[in-house]
Amino acid sequence: LGEIETTLEQHPDVTTAIVTRRDDNNTPRLVAYVTGRDGRTPSVPALREHAAAVLPSYMVPAVIMVLDRFPLGGTGKINRSALPAPDAQRPDVGVDYVAPGSADEQLVTTAFATVLGIDRVGVHDSFFDLGGTSLQSAAVAAALDEATDAVVPVSQIRRTPTPHALAAWLATAPRRPRVEAEPSGAARSGPAKPVPLTLSVAKCVWLPFELVCPTTWWVEGELNLRALMAALGDVHRRHEALHARYRRVDPPVAIIPPNPGMPQMLLLTDAATTQDALDQLADAVQQPLDYTQGRNWRTAIIRDRST
Repeated sequence: LGEIETTLEQHPDVTTAIVTRRDDNNTPRLVAYVTGRDGRTPSVPALREHAAAVLPSYMVPAVIMVLDRFPLGGTGKINRSALPAPDAQRPDVGVDYVAPGSADEQLVTTAFATVLGIDRVGVHDSFFDLGGTSLQSAAVAAALDEATDAVVPVSQIRRTPTPHALAAWLATAPRRPRVEAEPSGAARSGPAKPVPLTLSVAKCVWLPFELVCPTTWWVEGELNLRALMAALGDVHRRHEALHARYRRVDPPVAIIPPNPGMPQMLLLTDAATTQDALDQLADAVQQPLDYTQGRNWRTAIIRDRST
């Protein structure tokens, strides 16, 4: 965080910068707070461009807020706990707001706004200039994938980061073929029909939603994050139990959606110690799952800087 603050303070319009980690919208992200120099008001797009020229993309703050002054504590030092939370208004991204003009643009702008937790998104607003992260782009891809039955790779958000460009791509994107029901007499039901559960599985459906069984793996060496996300997506799609939507009817049943979507993946802030890593993982994975909507598992990834 100190390196990011130093980088922002090197901009000629900035006096002081404070960068902190926030967990708004259930997604960890970096939020920067800056004050202007000599009465000048720093431009948020210019600050983001300045940071991106020096820092790797994952260190560029998702949100930059310009303050008149920092809140102070009783000792006269900056009170970090009193820093304001980012509001839900569309941030200044350096382009005029243009409303969506087609159904696909409306679909994409709604997905962007929902994932980012802001009130509106223009068709020429870049997802990443709005503060979107690589993790949140996976959530956008999953939402569009489920809404359109198109195969939306996460990398497509990077290639076409505005709703206008992404909607144009979406209009001609390949659709996932529908899975046909097997002939009558086969043991398996069609994908859209309720599937009766065995007694052992039915008992699990009646357990509290808060029940989560975490498992941890430690991976040494370089990690190809894109390959890992793709592999987890393959596992999610291959196993119906991971994406089925369970219903607490009597008897309980599962509904297998034709489009499994993507699993929930959380990219946590780097940990300074192994204990910090374990604490962050515990907080992330023990949140309740909603298996009525097919949210039956999640993955949290963290880098342990101490090893």
